[in-house]
Amino acid sequence: MIRIKLIPTSLIVLMFVVTIAAAVPQTATNRPLTWEQVLEYWKAEAAETLRRNITRERVTQNGVAFALDPAKERELLALKMSADLINEIKRQNRMATLIVECEPDCSVSVNSEPPLKTSAKQLTTAVIAGSVNVEVSAPPAYKPQKETFRITPGETIRRSFKLDPVRASLDVECEPDCVALVTGSNGYRKTISTTKNRGLFEELADGEYAIQVEAEGFRPASSKIVLSAPNTGNVTFKLAVEEWAGKTAIDVIELMTQKVGAANLILYAVTSKNDGEMTIKGDPASIGDWTAELVEAAVPNKLRWEMKVTGRKWTVTYDGAIARSDGDRRIAGTPLAKELEQSIRHVTNLRLPAVLIRIRNGFEVRKGRVDGLPVLIATSETDRYTFFLEEDFLPRKILREELTGARDRVEVEYGQYRQVMPELRLPHRMTLRYPDRPKHQQVFDFTAVDPGLALKDSYFSKP
Repeated sequence: MIRIKLIPTSLIVLMFVVTIAAAVPQTATNRPLTWEQVLEYWKAEAAETLRRNITRERVTQNGVAFALDPAKERELLALKMSADLINEIKRQNRMATLIVECEPDCSVSVNSEPPLKTSAKQLTTAVIAGSVNVEVSAPPAYKPQKETFRITPGETIRRSFKLDPVRASLDVECEPDCVALVTGSNGYRKTISTTKNRGLFEELADGEYAIQVEAEGFRPASSKIVLSAPNTGNVTFKLAVEEWAGKTAIDVIELMTQKVGAANLILYAVTSKNDGEMTIKGDPASIGDWTAELVEAAVPNKLRWEMKVTGRKWTVTYDGAIARSDGDRRIAGTPLAKELEQSIRHVTNLRLPAVLIRIRNGFEVRKGRVDGLPVLIATSETDRYTFFLEEDFLPRKILREELTGARDRVEVEYGQYRQVMPELRLPHRMTLRYPDRPKHQQVFDFTAVDPGLALKDSYFSKP
């Protein structure tokens, strides 16, 4: 016969208590009791496996995480729970209701719990009263948001979040460290200095951006990039050492002169006879567009144009003070005639050999920058010339500003440099523009440039 060893009742009670202790909260730092935990406590207390009033103590100590509805109340009454304890359970409800509204639909994490999803941009959930930390997110297109607030038991709180879209960013790498200017649509413009060869532009709208970088002693550089959120674009620059940085303004004058020719040859070329064509562009409402055959004669501060405009002869002269014109009566007195008289005065002052000689006396010269590019600026009491140079110091464009009188602003761009004699090359194309009158310009294309012409002053006094 098998003999069954009986387990003492006291040991059974101890085992039951240990089981219950492992299943339910034990300290004041624990969460409120669930419905199931309250039932376990009461059943153990009613069975006298736990000491008397343990249920009340735990309820009072931890609170409960549920509202006692009629169905639950009837169940407790059926288990012979006193009305007084039932009322205490009602009073110790530690829960509140949180309604989160989110635009767009998002994930909601309350007190670092696993996130829940909104539906139709809303989520209703029960939370433990007290300090509540809410984090909402909708990656990757939107930035997360968070908020911390207090909520009391039984309270219903509504919190609304409108998530900001994640915008693009731009990472600029620059060696050496540089100053970076970024410009884009809608007037965006921002400058930063890189640190340890890096600089970050944030919160950029989608679109194309231009990047210009410069550093003292190095050639500036530029680039363009199209950005699209939520990505980060990257541009990298490795700047080349700039000869310009180590040169004085006088050095620059000598270098750009040398790129054209020896100083004595440039002085020789101030007088010349040139053949070619002039293309005139103007406002259709006044001048319109014209093409003319051209013979040009130049001496210091004087100029003469003999032209055929659509077969009509027209001559324009400038004697250093007054511009005059004459020829076919169909041109006389027209806006075209007046435009040519104005243009000849400006061209006289912007012919390259004449400018290079003129700025050597009576001008203060200094280096500067315009739109990030190095320039040479020569200023007198009456005029300011801004020279835009190629990397090898060859003159590319000059802006002349009158500082007195009419205060006109005129620029000429030089092109098609050709050798005209040993150790002398001159531009065979000149484009005259007016920054304040963008619809007007004249382009001179010379087929022959013959320096050293000697003419009497009377040749320029009248057409």
